[in-house]
Amino acid sequence: MPRLTYDQALAESLRDRRTLGAATIARARWRWGRVAVQEQRGDISRLRLAAAALVIRDMLGLAPDERRVGVMLPPGRGGAVVNLALALGGRTSVNLNHTAGEVQIRRMAELADLRTIVSSRLYLERLGQPELPGRVVLAEDLLGGLSKPAVVWAMLKVIALPSRWLDRARPDDVATIIFSSGTTGDPKGVQLTHRQVLANCGAMVEHVEIAPDSATLLTALPLFHSFGLVPGMWMCLCYGVRIAAHPDPLDATGIGVMAEKSGAGYMISTPTFVRSYMRRVTPEQFKALRYSVVGAEKCPSELHAAFRAQYPNSVLLEGYGCTELA
Repeated sequence: MPRLTYDQALAESLRDRRTLGAATIARARWRWGRVAVQEQRGDISRLRLAAAALVIRDMLGLAPDERRVGVMLPPGRGGAVVNLALALGGRTSVNLNHTAGEVQIRRMAELADLRTIVSSRLYLERLGQPELPGRVVLAEDLLGGLSKPAVVWAMLKVIALPSRWLDRARPDDVATIIFSSGTTGDPKGVQLTHRQVLANCGAMVEHVEIAPDSATLLTALPLFHSFGLVPGMWMCLCYGVRIAAHPDPLDATGIGVMAEKSGAGYMISTPTFVRSYMRRVTPEQFKALRYSVVGAEKCPSELHAAFRAQYPNSVLLEGYGCTELA
């Protein structure tokens, strides 16, 4: 596999004038009928996802100077549509870590100057109704307010208009802020631009040999983590990789069902979660897996061997990347 020097990689990135929203729209226009996100509740096509994001972008009721918007949603249709809507609107998404507790969530909102948080009624109920700061917009209300004429009109715009006419962002705008716990108690917000995230996505597609427009990636990782957000969502949207999403990484049974249903050839997870899957997921359910990439913690060598022995068609790889490097 060819290796790029730093200077070559930088030059290649600087030549890329896309944004995350424009790259997603380009894929939606290319093969608009293909499924973008598959989950237990149903599927959404590339074209419908892009159109819904365009409509929701103008339904959020954000102030003109409201550059950063909080998001607290699981991986899946809602999380993808809302993050894409913010990207197309030239806003910065801040996917909040619900496991950090209400005090830390308030601190993240304060550091990022958040006035609005987009979440879900069902998701908040599952989390025990945490108290969120600022104005809370519910995804159910947004998706329920999508009228058929508005979505159809947005679909026509996605198909017919240049991406730059629909996208309000620029390549060097901050696309997202990911809060990293760091080594001290105060959360640290890492600012990542559209260009940085796209460069990272391109590198992963090439390195793991993911076929754009035909591969399927299984993910249950949260969007507040760089692993769940970048390869788990943006890489898929920008390169036409179908997302097979499950909202709970602890639900090994559900992961097995989704793996079998979607025929996913790739999975991202963590070593801890993979150990639980090995107790519940049958070889038949994982028979389509080619590569399973784990991160967020060190992967013991014995887990590599045990995984390969149980799922002979798949290789367990260890992924590593600093949040600060997308």
